[in-house]
Amino acid sequence: MRLRLTKVDEYQFLTCFKHSLWGSKSSRFKDWQEGDSLAFIVNKSLAALATVAGKPFHSTEVIWDNGLFPYRIPIKFVHVLRKDKRVPILGKVRETLTSAWGPKYGWGILNQQVLEDTQAENLIKAITSHPNSLTQIEADLATLLSGAKQEREVLSKQKKPIEKMPKEKRGLPSIPKHNEIRDMLFEIGKIEGKISEVEYPIDNLRLDVVWKTITSGNPKWAFEVQMAGNFYEALTKLKHAWDKWNSKPFLITTNAYITQAKSLLEGSFHEMKDDARIVNWEKIVKLHELLDKAHKIKSEIRF
Repeated sequence: MRLRLTKVDEYQFLTCFKHSLWGSKSSRFKDWQEGDSLAFIVNKSLAALATVAGKPFHSTEVIWDNGLFPYRIPIKFVHVLRKDKRVPILGKVRETLTSAWGPKYGWGILNQQVLEDTQAENLIKAITSHPNSLTQIEADLATLLSGAKQEREVLSKQKKPIEKMPKEKRGLPSIPKHNEIRDMLFEIGKIEGKISEVEYPIDNLRLDVVWKTITSGNPKWAFEVQMAGNFYEALTKLKHAWDKWNSKPFLITTNAYITQAKSLLEGSFHEMKDDARIVNWEKIVKLHELLDKAHKIKSEIRF
């Protein structure tokens, strides 16, 4: 058993998945054998397992958007994890890497060094012990790729210093941060007489906000705030709340991403399509402002 690891971002990972390819800027594949395993690390977590499915070759066809990587090798994905099931590089996973390459194990990942026997088996088992969502990822690949690319663009813009932004764009109102919208939902619930809670646990996950009618009861309303990127995890949590408690699911997002979220509701999450609500964040802000004003006026006139 032979295993290598590589570290990529979400969009690179999904591009490799789409084309069943791995690439390099240098000719590094001469020692790679058919049947060798390759584990993908995305955002500091084990995300997928693939096997080498053919001989290396050279090509100048553009596949990836961050480089040519002309030295390529065919791979076959055999086990892919949903984002909420990915395995963090912690605990036994980190111990395995440290035992192989020392505390600075990053060099082994960067150079795609081979792990064999027990070490390889431990990491492969860490991935395959979780449900395989390969078929589901295949079905939603176009939507996931679009979301990952948009998420990357948003992060790229956030890193740019304000001095480089066009003058005409400076001073414009910005989209509120995730926690600001979350806190507004919490306060709306309180004003409306609900039992409102944030970061509400559901198995090994947490919902942004829930509303209850009684303290000991189950949530009747469940909210997730997703302002950009991949909506899979948010919808997964809402679907879980819908299945477990029959909660009414609400996804708060921006106009730019409503179409993408609706596409996922038509696909993998179609069971809750009729109950789920996708809401633009501006409506939450407006509702919060109106309810807050009404609440203050009622307090002033002692209603």
